[in-house]
Amino acid sequence: MPLSWQCASCEHQNAAGARFCSVCGQTSAKEFPEDREAADPVKASAKPQVERRRLTVMFVDLVGSTALGTRLDPEDLREAISAHHNCVTNLVTENGGYVARYIGDGILAYFGYPSAHEDDAECAVRSGLLAVEAVHRLSTPAGPAGSLSCRVGIATGIAVIGAIVDGDRDSQTAVGETPNFAARLQAIADTGAVVIDEATRRLTGEIFQYRRLGPLDLKGLAGPVTAWAVTKENIIESRFRALRSIETPLVGRMEEKSLLLRRWEQVLAGQGVMCLLIGEAGVGKSRLISVLEDASQEGDRLPPLQFSCSAHQQDAPLYPIIRHIELAAKIEGGDSMSVRSQKLALLLAEYGATEIDGFLIGDLLSISMPAPSLPLDLSARKKRDMTLASIIRLLRMQTAQSARLAVFEDLHWADQVTLDLIDRLVDEIDQFPLMVIASGRLEFRPPWITRPQVTHLMLTGLDRRHAALLVGAVAGEHALSAEIIDEIVSRSDGVPLHIEELTKSVLEIQLDQLKVGVGRSLVPPSLHASLTARLDRHPDAKEVAQTASVIGREFSFDVLRSISDLDEGVLIAALNELTAAGLVNGRGYAPESAYSFKHALVQNAAYDSILRNRRRHLHLRLALLLEGAAEHSPVTNAEALALHFEEAGEPERSIKYYLLAAEKASGRSALAEKASHLKNALRQQELLPSEAQSAERELMLQLQLGRALIDLRGSGSAEVLTCYERARALGLRTGDAVSLLRVYDGLINYYFTHSDAESLSRCAADIRNLHQDTNLSGSRSDVMSLRAAGLAHFIRGQFSETCDVLSRLLTDYEVDRDGPEANLASRDMKASMYTIMGMSQTAMGYPESGCDTAMKGVRHAESLNHVITLVLAMRRACVQRIMSRDVEGCAALSARLLEVNRDHETFLGKREGGFFQSWALSRTQASVSHLEAMRRHIAELDEAGHSVILPFFMAVAAEVHHEQAQHAEAFMLLERAFQLVELTGETWCKSEIMRMRALVCAASATERDLWLAQAIAIARGQGARLWELRAAAAQAACWHAESKMDAAYKILSPALSGVTEGQSTLEFKTASKLLARIKADVGASCMSGNDAED
Repeated sequence: MPLSWQCASCEHQNAAGARFCSVCGQTSAKEFPEDREAADPVKASAKPQVERRRLTVMFVDLVGSTALGTRLDPEDLREAISAHHNCVTNLVTENGGYVARYIGDGILAYFGYPSAHEDDAECAVRSGLLAVEAVHRLSTPAGPAGSLSCRVGIATGIAVIGAIVDGDRDSQTAVGETPNFAARLQAIADTGAVVIDEATRRLTGEIFQYRRLGPLDLKGLAGPVTAWAVTKENIIESRFRALRSIETPLVGRMEEKSLLLRRWEQVLAGQGVMCLLIGEAGVGKSRLISVLEDASQEGDRLPPLQFSCSAHQQDAPLYPIIRHIELAAKIEGGDSMSVRSQKLALLLAEYGATEIDGFLIGDLLSISMPAPSLPLDLSARKKRDMTLASIIRLLRMQTAQSARLAVFEDLHWADQVTLDLIDRLVDEIDQFPLMVIASGRLEFRPPWITRPQVTHLMLTGLDRRHAALLVGAVAGEHALSAEIIDEIVSRSDGVPLHIEELTKSVLEIQLDQLKVGVGRSLVPPSLHASLTARLDRHPDAKEVAQTASVIGREFSFDVLRSISDLDEGVLIAALNELTAAGLVNGRGYAPESAYSFKHALVQNAAYDSILRNRRRHLHLRLALLLEGAAEHSPVTNAEALALHFEEAGEPERSIKYYLLAAEKASGRSALAEKASHLKNALRQQELLPSEAQSAERELMLQLQLGRALIDLRGSGSAEVLTCYERARALGLRTGDAVSLLRVYDGLINYYFTHSDAESLSRCAADIRNLHQDTNLSGSRSDVMSLRAAGLAHFIRGQFSETCDVLSRLLTDYEVDRDGPEANLASRDMKASMYTIMGMSQTAMGYPESGCDTAMKGVRHAESLNHVITLVLAMRRACVQRIMSRDVEGCAALSARLLEVNRDHETFLGKREGGFFQSWALSRTQASVSHLEAMRRHIAELDEAGHSVILPFFMAVAAEVHHEQAQHAEAFMLLERAFQLVELTGETWCKSEIMRMRALVCAASATERDLWLAQAIAIARGQGARLWELRAAAAQAACWHAESKMDAAYKILSPALSGVTEGQSTLEFKTASKLLARIKADVGASCMSGNDAED
């Protein structure tokens, strides 16, 4: 049974079980160290085990120890080294570190082990600075103070920590690059210097002052590294701001902000208030306080008074007050007692403190101050009460001139005497204009929370809308897709700090690294310590959390029991502990219960700490369990099975299930899912031995991925080319001619997208050669070769040749052999080439025939029930409608296209469909929004490198902009269109671009006439009668307005007579009317000339 105990400081007899003296606040730990250890759940019950952890490692070396050994007796040397060891060890322990071992005169210490803390990196650096000063002040057999010096190296990163030898529970060694890095940094440090790595520098923000070193080439480390020498600790007004490089906008806290500002107005009116913010770590308490700090300093008001509690100082009475006074007085560790006394006296004089106040505050800081006349029998309780009264009196005096704000952060870590101070302050606060704003975590429930002078705010996570807004604010000018934003919001669970740090991490990686299963976590380094600390507080339940993390964020008791080695009773107890701690949420009662990690990042942190071999073992157990349960319907859990087999190190099985998952992908995100699964399968393929069978499977995977990427990213994506080039190499190696045809299908798509007629012609020749070199069916290769040749002719504007070649293709095509079921091409070639032929016919002056031909392609696509082909056919048919200026037809087709695309979204279906719809709408009603939409879709296509037909889109968009007086935008569109056709050689629509450039961009009539003449010449050379008619009509209209009647007649008459189809179109009728007016004006001019002769 625990006994009552006597305080060593004030001799007061305290009740059994009390951790602090009720009079002076001294901890019982000095009297009963065994009770202190039992009270620490981590130290009391933690079982040394090997695990992965993010550590801050500190290496401290005694400088010149070899020289000391030559001049000192071994016993004196031992005493000097022992003094150095004891000095550094005490400082490390006081700051939450763990001394791992002594290496000669050196000391290796870990921060973040055996339990993590949010400020491990900060504590390590502070310990290093203190160690440098303290060792220098040591008086030892080596000499007086100043004889000894040390240097410190600190690095942060992932390490595996535990006993190197099985059964050795006393030696905990960290293995990995991080300890080596710390040792290398120590080696380059100057005498008395603390050198840290970049990772530690990021975690400590502006808490310290630094001097940049490097880049440095350190032995054993790859590449140059950046290091920093820490010069001193900063005096900071706001720890929150010191740890953040940028301050994000306050999002989703408008109501709370308004309430706090109203309370500040109340203080300005003379009445003090207490405000308490409660919420879990990272929920935004400090960010909300910072808003109030800014408001409190408006005008000439003094800055807020900052008091911060520390997880490492919970046994130190009034630590926040002591730390505040030391910083305010600028008292440093190396100051002598007289200097410390002078600095404190100056500060207290500024505060208006009395002699008694000075003595009591000095006693609190262990600084000798002038002693007033005090009763000789002053009890410890009375002395404590007087000290608390002096502190409150000094706070009152801070408000003598104006209202002040005092901030008490992290009261959940406050010592008992500080809590007593807050209790008294609450009692008196409404008597003077001081606003105290305090923060605490969910477990902090003070007795004064319901008092009328207290405002209590419980902060929760942000909703999805505000979370997305915060992502955007952090991303700034970096545009993140909706998919990435959704993933960040989902993983962060609305916790603002998690949102901010995840977003920063995502800006440095790719989406496929963010969208991960349990096997590939994403815990930002800045959050790792705080998340690990939550798990470390429950060492007995941590193993269960680790096992559960392998299953996923959600897990059932039944599955957990099946893969765990622990007894059912132990599992239930651990899960109850995790639930009570708020780490997991439970539903139902075991064994029918189900659970989920409260935060996805807690699951990730638990997963990260598992050693690789154990992790693989658990994944394999789980995979086999799921595989057995899904024996008759493996496709149901294909994605989960693929992932678990991958993490178990079973690539063959993983590939099998990734392929099943790719096949079953459906819905709007089907293409993205399919591409992701196939990429994962290819990564697993790389782990298999290089054999013929392996090459054949990789070829199959590359072909499937290529088609998925075409639909997802567009056929012009660089990923598409990389994929098909690799597939071509594999096809040539395996001699698989049919697969090579599929490869050329992908390459043809890519080259056509980039308007590369030369490469298309080369593909056509390669395919013909492929037919000669293999037993491949001639008709199959002929169809593919004709397709490549026809597309090359089209890009060059060789419309007659295009129609001739594609007519042969359509004659040779057989649906069973060449259609979608044959899996030869990603889109049906007949539907595709019908639309290209329709576009060619339209440009040649046969718009009605062109429309019929293009619609044959659409109808054929419909008959195939192949949605990707249908999307392509409707896209090209829309182009044909725009070429013939059929607004109604384009509107109807684009509406249908977008409807189909909603259910099966493709890259081009969405963007081109949007462009077609905007063009049709802009032709029926003038609207800036329609013009903006056209430009937006054009920009997306241009950015993606999808250049084919893009110059035409730019030209027709420029025409509408010009007609609606948006001349600057029209000019820019045409200049970019002209740049593209010159760059790529895509000349099929160059006549149209030159026509519009002449009307919009020409600087003079001479330049206009030159460009229109070029447009007409290009059209005639291509046999493009429609383009010729438009250019000729434009030129005739200009000359008619300038009274150049003969020239106008001579340019328009032959162009109009060459059109034998489409006489009912508005375009033909307009040109005919213009010619009639020109004829009339020519006749009138002649008659006028005859009258003059008479």
